[in-house]
Amino acid sequence: MGLSEADTNARGQLAMAETPKITDRAAEIVTQAAAVAGPIAAQARDRATALAGQAAAAAGPIVEQARVRAAQGVDVLAGNLDKISGGKYSQQIHTVASKVEEVLDGKPKPPAHGVDPLNSDTDPTS
Repeated sequence: MGLSEADTNARGQLAMAETPKITDRAAEIVTQAAAVAGPIAAQARDRATALAGQAAAAAGPIVEQARVRAAQGVDVLAGNLDKISGGKYSQQIHTVASKVEEVLDGKPKPPAHGVDPLNSDTDPTS
């Protein structure tokens, strides 16, 4: 047996009447979920911040050790290159090594061999 047109219309009207009730209930559930999620999100943010701080503190000595070893490697490499080239490119090798070490240290080093970095005309051999 099929539904009459009146039954179909009645069901449609009933469904439409229930729609606001459903959306109101959904809005109520969403509001409750947001109220519960807010403190949980704040706790998660606080915990993540604390863990990030701990990770940064633990990484500090490791980063420093890596920086020192890298600078030592640059010194060794510069010395070996200087030796291999017979000192012919000593100034250039040590200039580059100093610049690399500055980057590793994060601070500029004083100029080597009496070179004035502000005056490019300065001749270190004079």
